[in-house]
Formats: sequence, structure tokens, C-alpha cells
Amino acid sequence: MSQEATEHSISKRNSSAIEYPITLDEFLKAEIPPVQYILKPVLPEKGKLLISAHQGSCKTFVVLNLACAISSGISPYLDEIDISKRKVLCVIGEGGESELKRRLERMAEMPGINKENLILTYEPNMDICDGKEKEDGFDKLKSMITDWKPQVLILDPIGQLWSGNENEKQEVKCLTALFDSLIQEYQISLIVTQHWKKPGKNMSEGGHMASGSYWWTAWVDGHITLKGNAKSLNLHFDKIRSNEGGVEYKDLTLRLSEENFWMDCIGIKGEQVNKQQLNKLFNSFGSERVKFNDLADKTEEERLCSRNTLYKILESNSEFIIDKSKKSCFYVCKNDLDDNGSTFKT
Repeated sequence: MSQEATEHSISKRNSSAIEYPITLDEFLKAEIPPVQYILKPVLPEKGKLLISAHQGSCKTFVVLNLACAISSGISPYLDEIDISKRKVLCVIGEGGESELKRRLERMAEMPGINKENLILTYEPNMDICDGKEKEDGFDKLKSMITDWKPQVLILDPIGQLWSGNENEKQEVKCLTALFDSLIQEYQISLIVTQHWKKPGKNMSEGGHMASGSYWWTAWVDGHITLKGNAKSLNLHFDKIRSNEGGVEYKDLTLRLSEENFWMDCIGIKGEQVNKQQLNKLFNSFGSERVKFNDLADKTEEERLCSRNTLYKILESNSEFIIDKSKKSCFYVCKNDLDDNGSTFKT
């Protein structure tokens, strides 16, 4: 562990707690530091973040990205989420060791990855909060935290690492109470992932999960939902408990890079289409002239903008020209003039 991370860990663990109850006057005079974030705005220090998605929605790719980014201090993640460097313990419960290694080998090719600050354990048979027939997974978890001294704990997915009944609110509350005790005892932050159980109307808000699961969203400080696939994945900020200034965090459209398995942000809902993004798509055709319909299909596939918006963008800028000489087929060409600083509003 680096000296900076060690000092941070020691200072946090030695911090004194207020002895409640106290009067309002005493409380207002108490030295309570402002909220510090590990993932701003969804994961504060000693906080809890839930990431939920259907199976096949790249949840584990996002989780492993976050594990690498937090442990290496790669910030901002997706150009939107500010990250503070911390030591990470990542507990993976499904997917297989071979697939886990394949993904992390590619992710670790990213410059700046700190391979010593991310601790991994593959635990398909762990059962947190059981302690009846199997080794008590909670005690095993505590032992790993004691030995490795992480500052962030990631559990992916909770349904594989816990045999409790998600339909029973009381069982869920017992588990979250154990997690709260871990957070207080070790001064750690927690990221938990969960599969959506049933499709429903509220898909952008996490879908219709098993009854009892609503307790998770009440318990956590932040909730991120994922919907889509590797080519077009919607990231939605479903819950932000502490949102200073009431900032509106808009949905992100992500795409998984086939080269290094990192997610790229290719669009922000209602925001601007970046000229560099449009250039990249145009250049991907490898031609000086591209059919407008082909380019429009590509921008819609990447969820950057609609066909009509693309046409307006191309008409109003100096870098591209629409060749309308053939009425049956418009072509898009590059202009010699270049204005890289521009952006196009959608």
C-alpha cells in the first residue's frame, strides 16, 4: 500500500466518534468533516453503492472497470464520475476464473493500472450470513478485510454470495445490518451488485426486482442501473443520496471497447454530440465519401443522435459537406477547414 493510502487508512480508522445523544448546540459545534467521495456522486466514504442490471447487461465489466479505476486512481471514469484512489478488495462469485482472467488481462493493458492495489478473490461457494452447513462466509470476509486492509469492498453479485431469501425483507435487513457493521468496524466503503429478477415497466429505474429487494435501494447511498448490451449500454443514476447543489446527472450511453474491455462514454442524454465522436464514426468507414444513410445508421446505432439531428449538424458546420448532386443518394465529405473545438447540440 502506498504511504498516502496507508496514512488515509490509519487516520480514518483512528477517528473518534461522537457520543450520542447530544444537544443541537453541541452537534453544531462538533468537528464533522464534509462528505468525501470515492465515486462522486454515488459512493461517499463509508458509503454504499448498488449496481443493478439484467444478466447480460455488462454489469461485471462495469464493476471490474470500477475496481481497476478506483485502485489505480484513474479519474474521471467515463468522463463523468470523479474517482479517489483507494485499495480495493473485489469478491467475484460467478462467471468462472478463466473468463475473469481473460477480462482483467485486457483491462490491465490500460496505462497506469496499479496491479498491487487491487485484491481479487473468486468465491462461487461463499455464503455470507449463513453459518449453518458451510463455513461462515461473513467470518471469511472479515478475515480477508483484516489481512488485506482494503478501503473499498466489492461484492459481485450479492445473489451468488448469499443464500438468503430476497422475498423476505427481514432477511435482507439482517444482511444489510451485517454490512453496516463491517463498514463501521473497518471504515470501508461497499459496492454491491444485484441482478434484476423480473422485467417490468420501470426498466430505467431498475426493473421489477423480487419483493423485498426494494430495501436495497432504501439502504444504499447511490444506485446505478444498467440496461442494454455491449454495443449500447444505458447507465442511469437512479439514486443519489447526497447531491450538493442539486446537480442533474444525466443518463450515459456506453460502449464496451473490444480492444481493452473498458467502457467508453459515447453519449450523454440530452447533451451535446462531440465533433471528435462524429469524426471517429466517419473515419471508421475508411473512405473520403460516405453515404449519408450509412453514417446516419451508425450514429443511431451508437445512440448519438437521430437522422434528422445528424442532417442539421452536418448542414450547420464547416468541417463536413453534404453532396446533394445525386438526389437518390446524398454523400457526406470532409471539408478542408477544421474546427476541432466545436460541439453539436442535440
